[in-house]
Amino acid sequence: RKLLSQIEDFLASSFTRSQERSLAALRESIWRIPEADVFLLMDGDRTLCPQDTGKIFVERIRNIQNGAQLICGDGDAEARDPLKKIFQRYPEYCFDAFLACGIWYNRILDTSQFREVCRQIAELDIAVFPQMLDFLKNKLPSTVHPILVSSGTAEIWRNILAQVGLSSKMSIIAGNHIGLEPYIIDGCAKGEVVKRLKEIYPGCHVWAFGDSAVDSVMFDLADRAFIVLDDRRNRSLQHYLKKRIESRRHLSQLRLSTETGDPDTYLHPGVVYQDLDKLAEELNSGNMFQTANLASRNGVARVLATQSRRSDLSGPTLQQVHIEAGKILADRLMEEDSGFLDVAEFGHVQGNIFEGAIPASRVLILPLMRGGEPMARGIFERFPGASLVHYEDHDDSPSRNRLVRLLTVPKQSSDCIRRIVVVDSVVNEGNSVRRVMDQLANVLEPLHPSLPRPRIFVLTLVMQEASSLALPKEYPRVRFIALRVSQNKYKGKGGTDTGNRLFGTI
Repeated sequence: RKLLSQIEDFLASSFTRSQERSLAALRESIWRIPEADVFLLMDGDRTLCPQDTGKIFVERIRNIQNGAQLICGDGDAEARDPLKKIFQRYPEYCFDAFLACGIWYNRILDTSQFREVCRQIAELDIAVFPQMLDFLKNKLPSTVHPILVSSGTAEIWRNILAQVGLSSKMSIIAGNHIGLEPYIIDGCAKGEVVKRLKEIYPGCHVWAFGDSAVDSVMFDLADRAFIVLDDRRNRSLQHYLKKRIESRRHLSQLRLSTETGDPDTYLHPGVVYQDLDKLAEELNSGNMFQTANLASRNGVARVLATQSRRSDLSGPTLQQVHIEAGKILADRLMEEDSGFLDVAEFGHVQGNIFEGAIPASRVLILPLMRGGEPMARGIFERFPGASLVHYEDHDDSPSRNRLVRLLTVPKQSSDCIRRIVVVDSVVNEGNSVRRVMDQLANVLEPLHPSLPRPRIFVLTLVMQEASSLALPKEYPRVRFIALRVSQNKYKGKGGTDTGNRLFGTI
């Protein structure tokens, strides 16, 4: 026993000297995930299926002579349930516990035996929830990509997905076998998957599905989170739910099992109930991609929207209204996206040093000339460290060269523009926005894969209702925010053109 413990310590040291090294290997693997607008991150055990594959693995290898000796040799609790005993030795769900499991899997059987047992488990012991299987196989649009993110054994889940016909539809990110997998999947690793996907595919939506505390970091970082109910009331999540129930409005619950008795018995009070058919309908409708309309909820935005339509305001006075609108829209950016905030150190009045939030500097403000210029000034006031390039929509425009230089010259990730803010005073049919999106796509296409793509935002004073619905569906990873959405299809000209009113060229 002591010798086995020493071997485990040696293997842990040689496999990964730190959690950071394991996370680095994980980040590298995420580059292979195909591009999508929405990613569904699915836990395995008790989420895709009702069974616990770890327990089934232990039961299976009792029938193998070497396995029986290693597991059942002295008859104590550790021998009877080694995985459970590992988690009892470590703080709950920590990296070292999952690493110890990975070492155990590596030594318990040779590779060929291990793979054979995994194949048998997938073929004979596991039944994927029928509703989940139908949802993943038949009801997702091509813009949605599901990913299995499991702390269980990847080899088991590869066989399961092949068995049910999901291998070509679903990616796998799973551990834990230190001889076969380059990383360990714990709770932090699941959260890292969310962060990395959002870095590689800025503007993508990430939905997380899970059943236990190992999924809680993933839940917190995802855009939406779904607890799959089990017959134990998701015991390990109870503390999380008590802390998060008021602050996590994006949290929902799903009931997939038909063997849990009275449906109401296992529901979590205060958590919205969802079903997979409604989620599929939402993903296929595109309604999740909507323009934010500030004037619908913000009193200051309504006042500014009113002032912008007054016939007695023009020139510098109207420009000031647009500047103030730009500030409000910039405030909204900082509220909903932490990428618009940086961290800096300051001297405290009590004499110590503290960290605080400041407006981000790796921001490119791109006003469409000329109507977007006053609003862009207001945004620039909120982000004084940003870059501002006046965008003129013609082929020989100097602004295009500046745009290319700003987005493609940085050689290091730390120097890259992380957010692009396209600004226009009015979006009618949206053709100007489409041309800018095409231009940005051409500029960003040749960027080296190691450089993060910037997330794009379009801010406008007023947007026609048809465009507010159409553009987010055309560009689901671009965030559209309008001070006001208008049902009026009138296009200004002459004295009613916004550019003429702003710059006195009526």
